Amino acid sequence: MRAAIYHHAEKGTPPEETAKQLKEIEEYCKTRGFELTQIYRDADEGDGRQRPMFVQFMKDANRKKFDIVVVWSFKNFRKSAGARDLKHVVALKDAGIGFVSYQETFFDTLNSGSSALVPMMRWISEDENKLVSDRMKTGIEKAKRQGISVGRPRIQIDTQKAVEMQKQGMSLREISKALGASKETVRQALIGSGLQTKKS
Repeated sequence: MRAAIYHHAEKGTPPEETAKQLKEIEEYCKTRGFELTQIYRDADEGDGRQRPMFVQFMKDANRKKFDIVVVWSFKNFRKSAGARDLKHVVALKDAGIGFVSYQETFFDTLNSGSSALVPMMRWISEDENKLVSDRMKTGIEKAKRQGISVGRPRIQIDTQKAVEMQKQGMSLREISKALGASKETVRQALIGSGLQTKKS
């Protein structure tokens, strides 16, 4: 079975500790008879940047470049606090990729005794997503009631200039490019001015 290791060194982790963890995981793979094919390593820079190797790791998983991923711990694997990162484990399972945590023996989707683990994670992940969505909707409604504008700010354009360009025979595409606005924004401005708009 082809195995990959994903390791995320948290900010402040000494290099020797990272090396020790990786060595233990590699030995573990040998013990279980896994063929180690790839090691993906990310370092936490503490500035909120996306982990490039995590992105590559998930892409390779979907391309079936390995059969199982082994991590030091789920905390080491996850990208943020909370249950939302369980969706990545579920996505791996859906792609036919096993997930094993070296530190948490129960976190092993290859183990027949863990058959209920993935369905439970799927439910928790979906429930968490719904909770986040509900909170966002509640926040948006509250903001609207308080008169706070929600969403992308509307771009203001020089309507008179747009009208003049339209009269000169310029298309919506040309006008929108000249004014740095979308065609729909220009279209609405021209309609509001009472001018019949032409197609792009």
